[in-house]
Amino acid sequence: MTGSLANPSSTTTSPITAVKHFISRAILVVTLLLSSITTACADATSYFPTLNTDEKEDYTNWVNAHSSSYSRHAFMPSAGNQEEGAAIFWNIDGDTVHFAVAVRAEGWVGFGISEAGGMIGSDMALYQASNPSELVDAYVVQDRSMPLTDDCQDWTLEGATTVKNGWMIVEMSRLLDTNDGQDHAIKNDVDLWSPPTRIIAAWGDHDTMSYHGQKKARGSVRLFAHYSNELTEMQVLLETLEEGSDGYFDFIEDEFAIPTEETYYHDSCRTFEELNIELPEGQSMITMIGAVPILDEETAEFVHHFTVHLRKDCSDESSLSRTMVYAWAPGDEGWALPNDIGFPVFDNVNNQAVHIQIHYDNPSLIAGAKDSSGLRFYYTHDERTHRAGILEVGDPWLLLNGESIDEGLTQYSF
Repeated sequence: MTGSLANPSSTTTSPITAVKHFISRAILVVTLLLSSITTACADATSYFPTLNTDEKEDYTNWVNAHSSSYSRHAFMPSAGNQEEGAAIFWNIDGDTVHFAVAVRAEGWVGFGISEAGGMIGSDMALYQASNPSELVDAYVVQDRSMPLTDDCQDWTLEGATTVKNGWMIVEMSRLLDTNDGQDHAIKNDVDLWSPPTRIIAAWGDHDTMSYHGQKKARGSVRLFAHYSNELTEMQVLLETLEEGSDGYFDFIEDEFAIPTEETYYHDSCRTFEELNIELPEGQSMITMIGAVPILDEETAEFVHHFTVHLRKDCSDESSLSRTMVYAWAPGDEGWALPNDIGFPVFDNVNNQAVHIQIHYDNPSLIAGAKDSSGLRFYYTHDERTHRAGILEVGDPWLLLNGESIDEGLTQYSF
């Protein structure tokens, strides 16, 4: 292809070229779907695969001795290396959640419940090897700023914490709902139509907490899920969507050249005709029931988030006439609606096009990166009992009538 998805109508291809692109795109889709799965497996000793047996000895010994105390675990790759990162273990016992975090570090580690997949607004637990008897309950107000100590200390340091031979394995617990305005309540996330719990981690080798650089990781997990650790959330989600759908369509970038700018918003739009959706004769609408991200493994680090809207057509740029159907950020595996609910798409003149805006982050101003990320949307031919919709309310520019919000609060009334 010679054109961008942002302007697909200007693209012309020969039949042979079209077939080649179809085959390469099909291979790409399968590859990216597999690579986007957050690591989770039955044997936690398989995490940190680049380390040899001797390097992993202390971690392996801890897993063998203590991991049975935790019902689930997952591995979050670091931002700088997909085979390094943080191993997270958890178990829910009544109204208390227990966590263990394992990283390769000698100085400090931070673990948090994230508000939107990043540091801003996250509820953190901070541990420093220089102060081994203390776990600090903190929160983050601004990205790349030091966490602030909570007024109430709600995290508890557990006794099996290990700091040895380049490993930090910290065990901790807290109430699911602390009733503290500076904490996030951890809610039941077992249903696939509800958002998973977004978690983050960062670590370093200095005696006190400092800027982590690429030693950070983020992901999403379903803390209350009951399915086996042999299945990832993505695998469960894909099985659910494939069984409940009549088909899917992909909206993927075609090697979009990421600008050498710190932050960039890229808009792409496709009409019903350009998406090439096959429908039964006489039918002109579909019902969207879910979506999953398709991330280009080579450029995933640049993809900050997606927003998806339905529009009248691709020339309509009004924010008042669009309808939001999805917003994705790193750590989100995708979504599936309950089996009696769906988004009607292409059912009226005001939603005949799908518009995706991708926010790219390129703080290091890396040149030459080309992205082929996007989304796969699952649909049914028949309409479901209830129509879904997203109501956008509030103050879109966060003007707050000139009032300010106190630091550290997760909610504020005015």
